[in-house]
Amino acid sequence: MRWVIADDKRIPIMAILHNRTIEAMLNNPPITVEQLLALPEFRRNRSNIRGYENIVFKILKEHREVIGKDEVKRRKR
Repeated sequence: MRWVIADDKRIPIMAILHNRTIEAMLNNPPITVEQLLALPEFRRNRSNIRGYENIVFKILKEHREVIGKDEVKRRKR
């Protein structure tokens, strides 16, 4: 996520999204834009995410799909 937004905004990766925010999104993925904007980092500074909401949801969906496939592989062992 960081790379996509940082590259687009042409700013350093470390200036985009705190680790805690990324972990929160991965551990308890938001389903709606309202849930996404309710994360502490975005309540303080919506410019970090403005215009990237759909990209974030797409990345989170892909992550869930990959994790789901890994879960099935682990269960078969």
